[in-house]
Amino acid sequence: ERLRQTVWELNLPHAASSVADRVTISIGVACLKRDTHESFDKLLRHADYALYRAKENRNRVVMAD
Repeated sequence: ERLRQTVWELNLPHAASSVADRVTISIGVACLKRDTHESFDKLLRHADYALYRAKENRNRVVMAD
C-alpha cells in the first residue's frame, strides 16, 4: 500500500493513457500457504488473480484469498 500511495503522490503525468491522467499502480499479493499452495504455479495463479481484481478499479492493492 505504501508503494501504491507513493506512486500516486508523485503525480506523474500519463498523457498516453485513456483512463487516468497520472501514473498509478495496481498490485496483486499472494502469501505462501502450505495448505493451499502445493506448487509455485498455484501461488502465482492466486497472485495473478488478485492483480486482475485490483485492475478492475485501478490504483489498488488486493490480497489473494
